[in-house]
Amino acid sequence: MASKIPFIYLEYRAYCHATEDEEKVLHALKNALGEIKTERRFVTGYHGNPVVLLRGKLGTRKAIVEFFRRLKANDLKRIISELEQRIDENFMIHIRVDKQAAYEGHLEILNKIDAIDIAIKIESFPASYERALKIATEFLMNVLESKATNQDQHS
Repeated sequence: MASKIPFIYLEYRAYCHATEDEEKVLHALKNALGEIKTERRFVTGYHGNPVVLLRGKLGTRKAIVEFFRRLKANDLKRIISELEQRIDENFMIHIRVDKQAAYEGHLEILNKIDAIDIAIKIESFPASYERALKIATEFLMNVLESKATNQDQHS
């Protein structure tokens, strides 16, 4: 991938409810994101129940690219088509990954609440939403095209 990697960092978080095994949630995070250092906090859920918040940050561009490469082509297409809704005013792309699917070793993008929440900071200079959208779209299209090329070579 010859183009500059336009992302600065990736933040992640996942909630581990009392009915979940924390080690399995950590395993899902590692499957989704690779080698991570996770901070653990105890919080209270909506109904007063104890919840463990697992969160952290990936600060290497290579790790962020690897995350995108692990996504299925259909999920990349979905992210690209929804980028306008996924990018916030701070130029963060928001993505939710299914915890169960990640635990099983594959990534699946979804919109449900109980997921691995991922926010990826887009480097945009000069800073503008339109520029961030263009930069992210071009980069993700390159990832998608390289996936298709690799798929063709293995067919």
